[in-house]
Amino acid sequence: AYLHRVFVQAGALSLAGVDRKTASEAEARLNLGAVYTALLTQASETPERMIRAEIADVEQRRLSAVDQLNGHHRLVLLGDPGSGKSTFVNFVALCMAGEVLGDARANLALLTAPLPADDERRFERDQQKERPQLWDHGPLLPVRVVLRDFAARGLPAKGKRVNAEHLWRFIAAELKAAALGDFVPHLKQELLERGGLLLLDGLDEVPEAEERRAQIRQVVADFAASFQSCRILVTSRTYAYQKQDWRLPGFAEAVLAPFSPGQIRRFVDRWYAHIA
Repeated sequence: AYLHRVFVQAGALSLAGVDRKTASEAEARLNLGAVYTALLTQASETPERMIRAEIADVEQRRLSAVDQLNGHHRLVLLGDPGSGKSTFVNFVALCMAGEVLGDARANLALLTAPLPADDERRFERDQQKERPQLWDHGPLLPVRVVLRDFAARGLPAKGKRVNAEHLWRFIAAELKAAALGDFVPHLKQELLERGGLLLLDGLDEVPEAEERRAQIRQVVADFAASFQSCRILVTSRTYAYQKQDWRLPGFAEAVLAPFSPGQIRRFVDRWYAHIA
């Protein structure tokens, strides 16, 4: 029941930022898994990564967001507004839930699908030998938290000390509100013993972010220390996270790159194919 809820919520695609006039009409027919296009970061592939992927005679390419998430136990994904940070969070949660549910529409195969080619020459070459993105950790139990909601309903008054328990209580309260309270102890045991994937979206987008900065930073760091088996992804706008007092100890950083011509082509193709 929990995974079905994640699958439904994460798969809803909001078009308000694309075309407000047609958003309400089209959203009934669109889902994220059908039109999602893999995101690239500004980091390039390392020689080790190229050897592992059996790449010997092609130029370096940028690492995808999935590759970065695969390589870092703790990761902050940075990008400008509208760059796809929240969409990536939803897509990862969708694919993880879909893999465990055995859903053919979204799963680990979709998560690791080969990156789009940037030009016709590379497109023809990649068609002959497609290179999937890397994911070595199997289907992890996803837990998705929108940090502005947590700040509004889960944080104590400004200036009060916070810890991991505040975030856990918020997660438990959200499950109880969804009539899934019976799952709370099982989820906690899973995260503590086997681990999972905690997806914290919008580090800098909480209400009164400047005043709440110390609390948000502390609760995320404390939760990471308590749930050490969990992989954790945090998203934030780039310019905000560049401030030293936002940075999370022990977290790697990756910055999303603008869409390449190949990504634009793939997105448009998938969009129209899905609508048709």
